[in-house]
Amino acid sequence: MKILVECHHTIGDVVMTFPALNNLRKLYPSAEIQYLGGLKSEIPLILNTGNVKKVHIYNVKEQNLWDLVQLGLRLRCEHFDMGIALGGSGRGLDVALLKLSGCKKIIAAANLHAIYKNYVQVDVAAYKHRTLQHLEIIKAIGGVDEYETITIQVDNLKAREIMREYDISGDSRCIGLMLGTGNFMYRDGRKIIQYNTKKWDIKRFAKLAEQLVESGYTVLLFGGVKEKDDFLKNKIDFPESCVDFVGKFDLLT
Repeated sequence: MKILVECHHTIGDVVMTFPALNNLRKLYPSAEIQYLGGLKSEIPLILNTGNVKKVHIYNVKEQNLWDLVQLGLRLRCEHFDMGIALGGSGRGLDVALLKLSGCKKIIAAANLHAIYKNYVQVDVAAYKHRTLQHLEIIKAIGGVDEYETITIQVDNLKAREIMREYDISGDSRCIGLMLGTGNFMYRDGRKIIQYNTKKWDIKRFAKLAEQLVESGYTVLLFGGVKEKDDFLKNKIDFPESCVDFVGKFDLLT
């Protein structure tokens, strides 16, 4: 059996699908599971679960309709028996993507606004957290209703080398601060609107870091290239004892 799991969103939403992936693997131990995500940077993280053989990407912010058609044609060549939509798209784009991909059977949360309606609709309204909604979808096809701790495998040797380099011991009272977030996007007709609804002002991060240092914590600063640019542009002074990892590592380092 070949299964395509869809969540064409950013990293936070993708991570919330991992307990469902674990349950899906238990339900179909010999199935080939592939994943349709939204960012290339997510690929190592998704493969790291050990449940997924191949990851495909469709970035709604950067790719156009022709890119979508080409992706659909490539995915049709995989001949998927089942598609499971976990993206939670308001217009049902998640289900439409699986239909375009040629999935013979599609399972997703019930959505009155879905563009394509001929799919197995699962009522998840009773569950407020997205992770529990995903588990309910898997449960509907025979999976167990079970929440598991997500484990991400990292290179422990490299992690120990980094800790030695920055004089961080295993006994250190450490707190990491992630300094940024991605843009939120929605469509108003043909118009695409993006805004940073989740972004916390970097000056507030600096103030929080100062308070944590005063309380005896070692503060580790994390972020990507965009956060590094923001960091330099705003010339915000963090306490000198903060360990700056902004823009230096990938998700699994």
